[in-house]
Amino acid sequence: MTDRYFIVSSWDWKPELQPDWKRLSSILKKFEIYHQGNIENLKVEILKNVKISKTKHTGSNISDYMKFIVNNYPYFPEELGLLKANVIERHIPENVFKNLLNNSGGFIPFYYEKHTELAKKNIFNKFIFQQVSPGICLEISNNWYTKNTEPGRYYKKIEDLLYKITGKNFLPEYIPMVPGANMLVKTNKILRWDKAFFEHLLEISSYQDPPNPMPVEAWHIERLMLYIFYFEKFYE
Repeated sequence: MTDRYFIVSSWDWKPELQPDWKRLSSILKKFEIYHQGNIENLKVEILKNVKISKTKHTGSNISDYMKFIVNNYPYFPEELGLLKANVIERHIPENVFKNLLNNSGGFIPFYYEKHTELAKKNIFNKFIFQQVSPGICLEISNNWYTKNTEPGRYYKKIEDLLYKITGKNFLPEYIPMVPGANMLVKTNKILRWDKAFFEHLLEISSYQDPPNPMPVEAWHIERLMLYIFYFEKFYE
């Protein structure tokens, strides 16, 4: 059990990806749910005392995180957990998740897939992805995910948003990231940004509508979460 507070992003996933609410409720002591699907599907006994809010279907947990931060700014617990409801089914084994929750305060990435410890390469034998420390992966920063989606309205490429965040006109060859964007963050890392910054992140991660609701900017934000919630800001 943990006393940390969690915002849990949820959707009406297919059966193989549906969260185990009984298991999650037994692990998290304090949490609320932002649900992008049919809220009637969450009217189950195990969740009867949990606060549940209906949110816009964006196809991404990122928009729910940003909406929660905007709605509650600047009043947060000392540590805030950001989770997808099916994090255990999708991104991390239950035993690893529980062990991480026993860690002392600070940034905690909730990700572990053993096969990603091996480097993934393309057909030219170029390194493109690998888990390089527990929960942290390096991914080639070539905007690969932009090729099969609508162009971003605000930031067409990841380097455009990286400049907005850092004020530096640069792009590392590889981006450090937490796949799935499930993590525990410190409130002081949230409050170093003003509310307008998170309002902007909410807008750029939720402006599209079905049938293709997930803006490419949400993919960018997932890859830049460490720059927002963990890394120190660049010196002027």
